[in-house]
Amino acid sequence: MKTKLNPLGLTALVFALAVINAAANTLWWEGANTNWDINTSLNWANTSSGLPAKFNNGDSVIFDNHTVGITNIWLVTNVQPAAITVDTASYNFIFTGTNAIAGTGSLSKISAGTLTINTTNNYSGGTTVGGGSIVVTTPNAGQFGTGSITLTNSGTLQMFRSTTTDDGSTSAALTNALIVPTGQTGVILNMPRGTLSSSLTGGGTLNFRADATRGDITGNWSAFTGQINLTGINGGNFRCNNSAGYPLAKINLASGSVLVSRLAITPIVPVGELTGDTGSSLTAAATGNDGLSVVWRVGGLNTSAAYNGNISGTVGLIKEGSGNWTLAGTNTYTGTTTVSVGILTLTNSATLTNSSSITVNAGATLNLAGAAPFNELDIYTNKTLKGGGVVAAVSVVVAAGGTVLPGDGVGVLTVSNGTFSSAGLITMELNRTNATATNDMLKASSITITGGVLTVTNLGPDLHTGDSFKLFSVAIGGSGFTTVALPVSNILNTVQYVWTNRLALDGSIQLLNGASSSPSPTNISYTVGGNQLILNWPNGQGWRLLAQTNNLLTGLTTNWFATGVTTSPFTNTVNPANGTVFYRLTYP
Repeated sequence: MKTKLNPLGLTALVFALAVINAAANTLWWEGANTNWDINTSLNWANTSSGLPAKFNNGDSVIFDNHTVGITNIWLVTNVQPAAITVDTASYNFIFTGTNAIAGTGSLSKISAGTLTINTTNNYSGGTTVGGGSIVVTTPNAGQFGTGSITLTNSGTLQMFRSTTTDDGSTSAALTNALIVPTGQTGVILNMPRGTLSSSLTGGGTLNFRADATRGDITGNWSAFTGQINLTGINGGNFRCNNSAGYPLAKINLASGSVLVSRLAITPIVPVGELTGDTGSSLTAAATGNDGLSVVWRVGGLNTSAAYNGNISGTVGLIKEGSGNWTLAGTNTYTGTTTVSVGILTLTNSATLTNSSSITVNAGATLNLAGAAPFNELDIYTNKTLKGGGVVAAVSVVVAAGGTVLPGDGVGVLTVSNGTFSSAGLITMELNRTNATATNDMLKASSITITGGVLTVTNLGPDLHTGDSFKLFSVAIGGSGFTTVALPVSNILNTVQYVWTNRLALDGSIQLLNGASSSPSPTNISYTVGGNQLILNWPNGQGWRLLAQTNNLLTGLTTNWFATGVTTSPFTNTVNPANGTVFYRLTYP
């Protein structure tokens, strides 16, 4: 029998055991002591056999209710597990020490309860917070390694000092990419005086709490397509510091939360949809720490939504998208307001009184029908109303020093089912060759003018005797304009215009003396220098240059096209590859 236990057989047996020990295992933490070391302490149990085990790099580990009560885990050395699962349904765990979790493995936190990470790590397999909280209690970087952080099942990322008042100390930036998958919810309690540089993707719901002060959000969140719910405590602001903004996301501000920009040079920052509770705020204060001047571009998701919070400071707004965005809070902001597309509605006590400039583009509507107390749009001194859209209000009132510029280029500004009165400045433009509208117009059920200035500018070719332009949809009432400034001559000053003012009769002006209705026939003169062809004809008569290019054998046909050229000289480079090029003048 002993002869069978020869040295060769014994060597073979030892070798076989070494292979078994080296294989990667899945281990439960049982915790005979606090040490997480390598191939030393029997703090683990093999999940397959249930026998005590030592940890080796490459093993997968589980922290759950198998522990005997040791939950403060001390990293004696750098460890490289294949995967870490922390189930805190029964116990809260703490990872601490001066060493790190390294390697390519991942960390998954599940169930209610808390995992606290006090170590600086560099594992690359990513972190999933799938329930409860992961808490960071040091200001250092790297607790989550270098991989992404995925938030699911209302899992919470609680950053350093996120639940305390501001003590002036700073935190390292968080740079890990953040993911909240569609159909999932994640929570971030942000750090004060630190930078969140993480990108954000996914389509789920992110509940974000800004704590204390000066926690800038510099990461690019423009690809996120879900819901962002903002809250703030201890004076916390959501401080946007990335101009890419949130064009595909919906943002809601809870009462007490504040959205500000930390970007310089008054950027335009997109938000797909913006809602807010009473007591929330968009603001830009005098100092950068409380927000810099910004224009929020809201509505690109084409949804209808309501913002019930306040807007103040040097904030501007652009309403985009086909939906109806309703403002119902107190607005004292001094930036510009543009209704680019869709409808911007004001209700309750919401006003645009302090907005420096209000633009309503053609096809868009500014709706004040539900705004208290008078459903009125007031344009005060040094304020401007312009555009070719619709203002739905009981009345629009322009004070002395206020300005109205109807039209987008040349167009119609409409006060829908309401009155218009002005003691301010109204500027309009003419272009007799326009296909749709030859002049700006202000349209309202009644129009009252009690002073101010009307200025009319000609953008097109010479005006002709008999030309008539209806500037107001109805005859103006009141005392009329103090000054009416109409075009006095053509561009070459060869024709002096004589007007008749019919504003009080039918809202129009008519030209009694101008250019002849048709200019005398003329010719195109030309010169050639090198490879440059230079064409000349009389300016100021309304001529337009047409051209056609054909094969050399085809010659002249009827395929004329407009070059867009209305004044001479016109210079064109001769291209030998073109067979024949013809030019002619047409009027108008």
